[in-house]
Amino acid sequence: MTPGEIVEITALTLRVAALGMLLALPVAVATGYGLARYSFRGRSFVQALISLPMLLPPVAVGLGLLILLGPEGPLGGLLRSWGIRIVFTERNV
Repeated sequence: MTPGEIVEITALTLRVAALGMLLALPVAVATGYGLARYSFRGRSFVQALISLPMLLPPVAVGLGLLILLGPEGPLGGLLRSWGIRIVFTERNV
């Protein structure tokens, strides 16, 4: 790999991380606020669901996302009907 390719890969990684953080932050803050302030039915289930990625190995999480968002997956098929393809694309962010 050339130094230019390494810089390009690093820049892409940082852009994807920043975009993911910006998209996840409002949902995370709202969820945290709701869990801290309110008591509701299913609260322990939501807490367990949030903790699940910390308990599973990264490979299992990646495989689950691939199955969910893949072209033949349940969410990937829905997105494909709208003309959106997430997995197996090389489009720059």
